[in-house]
Amino acid sequence: MPLWTANMDDAGYLESTTAKREDCILAFRWFLEPLVQAIGPETTDQGALPSFGSLMANGDSWADNIIQTARRHRARGITGEMFLGCFKTLVHAIQEMVDQGDEPRDQKTAARRLIRHWADALETLVVRDWTTLSIQEADRSLDQANRRLTLEKCKYENVVDTISDLVLTIDGRGRVLEANRTARKYFEQDPAGQTIQGLLNIKDQEIAPLWAGRAKEAPLELSVKDLVFQCVFASLNRVSLASDEYLVILKDVTAHVKQSELLEAIVAKRTSELLNKKRQLEEMNVTLRTVMKSLDKEREAFQDSVGHTIRSTLLPALDPVRKAQSCDIRNSYLDIVEDQLLKLARGSGKDSHEGLLKLTPMEMKVSRFIQTGAATKEIAEALNLSVTTIQTHRKNIRRKLGLQNRHVNLATFLNRSGAGHTRQHPLENG
Repeated sequence: MPLWTANMDDAGYLESTTAKREDCILAFRWFLEPLVQAIGPETTDQGALPSFGSLMANGDSWADNIIQTARRHRARGITGEMFLGCFKTLVHAIQEMVDQGDEPRDQKTAARRLIRHWADALETLVVRDWTTLSIQEADRSLDQANRRLTLEKCKYENVVDTISDLVLTIDGRGRVLEANRTARKYFEQDPAGQTIQGLLNIKDQEIAPLWAGRAKEAPLELSVKDLVFQCVFASLNRVSLASDEYLVILKDVTAHVKQSELLEAIVAKRTSELLNKKRQLEEMNVTLRTVMKSLDKEREAFQDSVGHTIRSTLLPALDPVRKAQSCDIRNSYLDIVEDQLLKLARGSGKDSHEGLLKLTPMEMKVSRFIQTGAATKEIAEALNLSVTTIQTHRKNIRRKLGLQNRHVNLATFLNRSGAGHTRQHPLENG
């Protein structure tokens, strides 16, 4: 295709052609495919190939596609000289492709001869078909073609004018040729004659990928006046080889951009909040490590206190127990040892309920008041607490002692278990 386009340009046909790129590709195939099929991969005898007369007979309709193409071009107003001239540029392009190959010289010469053989036959068939139409038929076909073109042009203009996107047609230098209704309304004037660079404030380095058609997957975003547009260039060269024009499509994406900015702001805010929580957790972690160190120190202090009590009170009390002759005196010393052990164990003695070991100090205080028969209000006033708090302590005490849903008097149960009871021994009576 590049060789054919260059040949047409050199011959002066490119700027006047109305052929689409797809039509040119089909013409290329329609000329070569019958030739390749006739030769075949195993054909070596040139005499076995179709003669010029047999090709002119067009018995297998090998030339019909090109002949129909010639008729369509004729209906568009293309002269026979121009069509045949374009066809000859195609033949020369194919011969140049053969010359550029790596095959031996004799094979290239044979291939060029074959191409010329088919081209001459096809050219003769086209000329014969071209001259068979009367002038009236040609005028009628041309009139019908003009009507179709007019209808298609109106259809195209109506479609482009009704879409909400801004659509501009520009030439190869960036000069605006046409603008749809939406674009004229947005720019408050017909932008024809202005450059796309000036109209959209695009720099040359930004517009380069648009010219090359590389911005389809990632369109350029432009801020024009108070809106944001996605800008895409579509080359009209795909429609006509002679065209150097582009369609510029501007899609309003302002709402999407604002939504994206809003989401980014939310993400930034959430990220900041998470960072703050992270810092708070780190600070709490430091605090917890400090508390753990403090608890370790308290545990060591408690162990020292227990050791001191054992050494200063319990162990000295054992010696008098061994030496005492009187049973009452021995029991008195044993009571002292028992009291000290109870203080260390935070319990109520060997006959106490095992649940009493689970009571908190405040619950032990409340238990002592309950043993004396004090009412909830009296206990609250004595401990300077609310009635609700004392009721909560009573519920917790019953739960820890396993008295939930049991018809058992709490005061009676505590007195029987010896909870909070401080034993009075003979030594304290003098």
